[in-house]
Amino acid sequence: MNKQEMNEIWRLLSRYREGDKHLKDQGLLRAWYDTLKPYEASTVREAVAAYFRRKHYWPDVGEITALCPPPAEPCRVERDDMERLRRTWSGLVKRRQAVGVPATITEAREAGLDSGVWFQLLVANGLTLG
Repeated sequence: MNKQEMNEIWRLLSRYREGDKHLKDQGLLRAWYDTLKPYEASTVREAVAAYFRRKHYWPDVGEITALCPPPAEPCRVERDDMERLRRTWSGLVKRRQAVGVPATITEAREAGLDSGVWFQLLVANGLTLG
């Protein structure tokens, strides 16, 4: 959720609790924003509506988050990073195949090698990922 969406949530709260003193508290607004930032605005809107269907007083932000499904984990790997990793891995597989070393642990096992022997082959030929 971004700040504009949080302001929309705050306006929604003002429709349910017109004139409530909490609406003027900028520190409270920032605390709500920090808490709700990982959630989708539509999810929070639904939670606010669900809350006010049952209760009529000012909610604690924890009561709102309790009505939301857990937020999705942010993707920490960027597309460019994934492409760079794919190119690195692809090149490494080709180099391993060029010298006759199994490219993956699965290929090594199919060739009758255990992981220790396979890794020694990789190290000896400079074919490890790191």
